Amino acid sequence: MKRRIFTFLLLYLWAGLNLAQISVPCANTSVGAGLTWVHSNQTSTENVKGFYKLGTKSFVAANTYAGKAARYNPQYKVAPALYNADEPQSIQIKQTRPSRDLSSDQVTALSRAYQDKALWFKEMPHFNRDSTVFYFDKAALLLQNNRPLQYERLANLYRDITDRANRSHNFNVVDSLAPIGWAYYEKIPERKKDKVLGYDLLINWALIKIIRGEPKQGLELFVKALNMLEEDNRPEIQLKILKDKGRFLSQYGLPEEQEKSFQFLRESMIGYQNSDYPDKNEALVVAYKLLSYHYAESDPDSSDYYVNKMGQLLPQITNPFHHTWYFYSMGNNLIRREKYDEAKAYLTKTIQLLEDYNLTTIDTYQFAHSRIGDIFKAEGRYDEAIAYYEKARNSSIAINTKANTAYFIKKLYSVYE
Repeated sequence: MKRRIFTFLLLYLWAGLNLAQISVPCANTSVGAGLTWVHSNQTSTENVKGFYKLGTKSFVAANTYAGKAARYNPQYKVAPALYNADEPQSIQIKQTRPSRDLSSDQVTALSRAYQDKALWFKEMPHFNRDSTVFYFDKAALLLQNNRPLQYERLANLYRDITDRANRSHNFNVVDSLAPIGWAYYEKIPERKKDKVLGYDLLINWALIKIIRGEPKQGLELFVKALNMLEEDNRPEIQLKILKDKGRFLSQYGLPEEQEKSFQFLRESMIGYQNSDYPDKNEALVVAYKLLSYHYAESDPDSSDYYVNKMGQLLPQITNPFHHTWYFYSMGNNLIRREKYDEAKAYLTKTIQLLEDYNLTTIDTYQFAHSRIGDIFKAEGRYDEAIAYYEKARNSSIAINTKANTAYFIKKLYSVYE
């Protein structure tokens, strides 16, 4: 016990957790402590009890993946983290030099290497969510412990951290980090501010609020983001705004906004299909997904068309979330055709993949359980339906997606009617 306490104290002092308090909007936390260990009890590894008490499995895997990263790309050989598998109760992190001894340029280069490593781990076939979180946190701590604070670098880092396409930190955690990223952006000198960076931070934050069932806050952030780029007429920016308008209005949920959402998504889809922008495939995946939702009830054949379009794109997609969404959508559409056995197979595959990739804190996991519950209810197997509805509700409660929780509770009540 004494050894564990001593190890923790050393790590505490090394990490520099006693940073000065900097107030941020909508978050009663310090910038240093915000990402530092706001997720110490809520990381993406479900059985983590604290950042210094992790089992060896995830971090041995992370060490293995780090080795692969170095082989695939030489830049990942920059000051790699080392894990001591002989001491499973603590993370042994070794650095060549303390961050306070590094120059600002060296801190910038090293933090970028960590950030690149985090993003490398978000892709298949080497996807490892814990490693993505770990390297994002290393990049943030390195920057936060360096003086003067590099606000632009920190804002850029938080843009990646709060982008839900990266599926890094636990959903509750990333909601706490979004205002911190925006606070960093606001501290960048006005003449140096990149408005697209500010826009992205606000859009990320707005979408988080919508998913959490906080539409008023989400709408305020979304309007603020649009105002930042209202005078930017570059084609790639206008296409980006079209995509985000369609995505936001689709998730905002008001019936009167759905037709606008459809128009924006269609326009952005056509634009991206005829472009060679770096975010083309990610944008098309989102468009196909939301367009399939749009047609789900009114035109099942069109819904199937967009799901199949996504299926054709999957070989070029390295984000496992989109693969799991494809299986979910196939199952969802088969339920509407009352092909329950086929649907159940797709939905079970969805759940298995999400568990394998440690993505159980995203809402597709909830809805896959809910839809299997619908199948059992339709078959008159009410006990099994209740079990799946309860799993969906509990998964939603775990990440505090309020609107989803209410929806699953309503489904539970329907079984007893």
